[in-house]
Amino acid sequence: MIRKIFFGLLLMWPVALWGQSADTSPFQPLARLPGDNLNPDFSESEALGINPLDTKWWFAWDAGTRAHRTVYVKFLDVADEDWSQAVALTPDSCLNQNADIESFGDSVLIAWESNCTGHFEIMYRIFDGQTWGESRFLTRDSVDNRHPVLYTWLPYGKAYPEALLIWERKQGLRWSRFDGHDWSLPAPILTKNDSDRAANMGSKSILPFMAWEGWQQNNWDIYASWFLPDSNRWWEPIRLTTDAAEDRNPQVAAADVLFVSAVQAFSGSAFIVWQTFRDQNWEIYRGMYSVSDGLPLLYVKNISDHDSADVHPAARLSFDIDIFFVVTTWESNRSGELRLYSDDFRFVPDTALSRNPRYSRFLQFQYWLGWERWQQNHWEIWGRRINTILDAVEPYQPHSLPETFSLQQNYPNPFNAATLIQFELAKPAHVQLAVFNLKGQLVEMLLQGKTSAGKHRMLWEARDRKGRALPGGVYFIRLKIGQHSKIRKGLLLK
Repeated sequence: MIRKIFFGLLLMWPVALWGQSADTSPFQPLARLPGDNLNPDFSESEALGINPLDTKWWFAWDAGTRAHRTVYVKFLDVADEDWSQAVALTPDSCLNQNADIESFGDSVLIAWESNCTGHFEIMYRIFDGQTWGESRFLTRDSVDNRHPVLYTWLPYGKAYPEALLIWERKQGLRWSRFDGHDWSLPAPILTKNDSDRAANMGSKSILPFMAWEGWQQNNWDIYASWFLPDSNRWWEPIRLTTDAAEDRNPQVAAADVLFVSAVQAFSGSAFIVWQTFRDQNWEIYRGMYSVSDGLPLLYVKNISDHDSADVHPAARLSFDIDIFFVVTTWESNRSGELRLYSDDFRFVPDTALSRNPRYSRFLQFQYWLGWERWQQNHWEIWGRRINTILDAVEPYQPHSLPETFSLQQNYPNPFNAATLIQFELAKPAHVQLAVFNLKGQLVEMLLQGKTSAGKHRMLWEARDRKGRALPGGVYFIRLKIGQHSKIRKGLLLK
């Protein structure tokens, strides 16, 4: 077991299928439209950090035939059980597929590949909270542009979110930056490789972090870089895997990279999962890259470890109270047919073929896992909702409640980039949970409104009301109910 400080909390790798206290709902169909339903994608980025008013998961996929495919979207509010009706975003006269959807402040941004012009181009649309804007081309040239990967984030010191889009063109990767109004001109990500593809970006980082597979010296290896917003460029690519094995399909489970001005150097870590071909067999591996050390991947471990073809991993950061860990799901033929396996929880026994798993972002201690499932002679998309903290909000229990209300000391404290705040209410009440700086100025309003009785937990990511990362120092966490309040002092270390 490996323990590492990450986001200010304790991180560990899960050690067994049943090793974590994750509550999982029965799996359910998410997409059952005519034809094959393929390429599931959930919103992953937390563009404005933890926001109590941000309550929706977005989900995109494509459905149809080999010649005609349409991109669809739907959403689910965290308080609801049923997803919204599917909305078609593209025509069915050509191939529209491989969509990536992300939250973008108060809006939603989606990009996909389309061959309506005779070859593949990247297109996008924006949902402004009320309606979807028209479809627009991001690329328009004579070669294929494919496999878009979206990333949204709030640059430090900025009031509005931005987006990055990575895609494959010929033998390399291209990128463009979106400021909410216009995209920058597409530019190549410069490497020394003969081929680069399969880019993937983490769910959040102060500096956006990306990993991909690159072909050099007759071998596939994993490479990484991070984006420098002020200079509008990518850091020189770093080779993460260096042995003779074939390393493919990287997934950035989590990353937190920043520039420390005091020492004029980059700092942070990234946790990566990928597939490796060793001893005539594909296996799933994971490792950690330390930006400060600048070394190849550390703590590398084979997590599938089976004489079978284990491929196409999906990974993300999860947590249970104060323990952060990386969960991974992948597809394997170890049973003789294609099935999903995970190092986080056991799947309900299923006789259907399953493949291509995808995770959503965290939302109020919950996330989704979706995958393609063979059902009645065609591919459908199924999924399940996962609750990482079983008692995040406990029901009313008079014998265990405080006399009025209580606010516990945030944990951990001191903290680096995130801390858990816990409070209890004896009865339903109108609550204000806020953070102030040493000057008494309001920094962030974490919660404001009617709240049920019981225990409650909230994760504060040391950002202000506009989503900007805060400087190190002392902050006061105040829980106020009517004319009464309780205050705890937290120390943010930078």
